[in-house]
Amino acid sequence: SEVTQTTEESLTDTQQELVLIIDDNPDMRDYISEVLAPNYHCITADRGEAGIELAKAQVPDLIICDIMMPGIDGYEVAKRLRHDIITSHIPLVLLTAKGDKESRIQGWNENIDDYMTKPFDEEELRARVGNIIALRSLVQSKYKLSTGEPETQADQYNEVDSAFLEKLMTTIQENYWDMTFKREQLASKMAISQRQLHRKIKALTNKNTMDILREYRLNMAKRKILSGKQLGLIADECGFSSSSHFSQCFKTKFGSSPKEFKNNH
Repeated sequence: SEVTQTTEESLTDTQQELVLIIDDNPDMRDYISEVLAPNYHCITADRGEAGIELAKAQVPDLIICDIMMPGIDGYEVAKRLRHDIITSHIPLVLLTAKGDKESRIQGWNENIDDYMTKPFDEEELRARVGNIIALRSLVQSKYKLSTGEPETQADQYNEVDSAFLEKLMTTIQENYWDMTFKREQLASKMAISQRQLHRKIKALTNKNTMDILREYRLNMAKRKILSGKQLGLIADECGFSSSSHFSQCFKTKFGSSPKEFKNNH
């Protein structure tokens, strides 16, 4: 099965969103890639199985998948991606040649985001992709991290994504005090790669891993200050390597140094 070789560029975060196209028809893959290429970084797979593997490895921002393919079909691809913690959040567009209601209902049952009936034109493709990605940014902007608890609308994330965020926060909660605890250790405890962790967090919250970790540490520090804890101990207890680094981060987030904050409260 053929999978396009991804460049190094798709492993780091470029400004362009990453779109995965899964279709057994090489002309269709080329056509979609060509239409989206000016605005998105495209990678392709010619079978459902290969597409799922690529989706897990690269964690794209959007997946466009044909329904009728040899091996597993688009519905099965959608189902497997939705149930996998690494890919459950990725928007999915299914390509169909059928206009019949049954096949569409089957797709909605797998929680796909949109359907496109072939043949479609360039403008429609660009508009649909643009809309889905814009909608995702709206969801990200609702994500809040106050005392380390994600305050989310109940329906904002699917079950798998909610479970992921819960596991993430629990893991941070258990390890935030350890100054050697960084992205690598967090990924390892979450049993996924650093790239998968980074792409997943970015997609759900539009923050990077270290921002979330630092924010949690600072929120905990603030709570400790308010509870009357001695200032000299807090930096160490919240995983900061030095009190000057802690002071600097605290001031950036809360607008005053830990000492000023303590005196004001």
